[in-house]
Amino acid sequence: LENLQSAWEDKLVNALYALYHAAIRDGLEKLIKYYTRFDCKPVYILTLFLHPYFKLHYIKITWRGSEEQQDEFDKGNFDAKDWVNEARQIVKASTAKAAPQPTAKDSFTSEYDRHCRTLLTQKGDDGWQVKLRQYLKDVPEDVDSETDIIAWWNT
Repeated sequence: LENLQSAWEDKLVNALYALYHAAIRDGLEKLIKYYTRFDCKPVYILTLFLHPYFKLHYIKITWRGSEEQQDEFDKGNFDAKDWVNEARQIVKASTAKAAPQPTAKDSFTSEYDRHCRTLLTQKGDDGWQVKLRQYLKDVPEDVDSETDIIAWWNT
């Protein structure tokens, strides 16, 4: 959508497309209307995160972070977001394990006992956080922006 928006904005200032400027403006208005709705939808960020080509790198490079947010604030756009931080928070919230609910038996065990029991019941694979960090660092050679992520994750 960003590429489409940029292309239309370029045509809007190009005299060759003057005849179509009204239609381009209407199209941009509609595009921006729906594009801004992504701001409230963490699923879009999670989709980028799960795509092995984009991950969080795409958000960092194209949407930017705190410096760009500050630049926008300075220009008077107080709705600007630090998208890098926003994405990290969404991913963190979506991947967080639910805390186990204490049982009647737990009320008689110490916090340390519960901690030990948790460690013993975890798999010996260094935990999902390590796998998550590895996934974020890894850039597979067999993916690009057109990769079918459903097929890729099934391999």
